[in-house]
Amino acid sequence: MTFIPQEIQIGGDWAIDRFTYSMDTTPVGGGTSSNDKGKCIWIWRRQRDGSWKVARAIWNSDNPVPGTVWSGTPRAAS
Repeated sequence: MTFIPQEIQIGGDWAIDRFTYSMDTTPVGGGTSSNDKGKCIWIWRRQRDGSWKVARAIWNSDNPVPGTVWSGTPRAAS
């Protein structure tokens, strides 16, 4: 798994960490390996002892969900 930092902002006891990732996986029982790439935001909070812990996290894959590729014609919203 590879993380590529994009931006970090710190304000007081909170920090916002935005990055992209790339991950290669292979099933333990064998089979086809896969690659996932995407983006993440982690919100960190400083603890009383000065350490930082992730308070919230969200990530989204850039890969399409299998079977959901839309190939229609765009149309105006109604």
